[in-house]
Amino acid sequence: MPPGVEVVVPALNEPPLALPTEKPVATQKAAPTSRSIGPYVLGGVGLATLGVGLFLFATGNSDYHQAVKTHCLTQPGACTETEAASSDLRDPLARARTGTIVAVLGGTVFVGAGVWFALDGPGPATTRLWIAPTLGGARFGAAF
Repeated sequence: MPPGVEVVVPALNEPPLALPTEKPVATQKAAPTSRSIGPYVLGGVGLATLGVGLFLFATGNSDYHQAVKTHCLTQPGACTETEAASSDLRDPLARARTGTIVAVLGGTVFVGAGVWFALDGPGPATTRLWIAPTLGGARFGAAF
């Protein structure tokens, strides 16, 4: 220190802090409790597809029956094979069939999302499904 400089340290009024005598116990992190977003997205897509399919089926079926009433019931003998193949009857029937296929696809996707949701529960995964090829076919199993 240079000459003539004096350093004054004031006295502490508080007692010094005591150091901990025990080591803190490490806490183990809990497993995440949130679910993945996949089942929700897939379920939404399945429900939307199911709704579109049911709408197509309902409108196609209604239009088909209305066309049958208009063409076949009002004019006796008017529903020959040629008349039945006309677009007035064919288009609504095709729409109803397409609606059936789309609705079944949407329902299947929705059920798949439900299975995914059930198997992808919160916490550590304890559910397993497996398939293994063998020489004579395949083996499969599950653990819950």
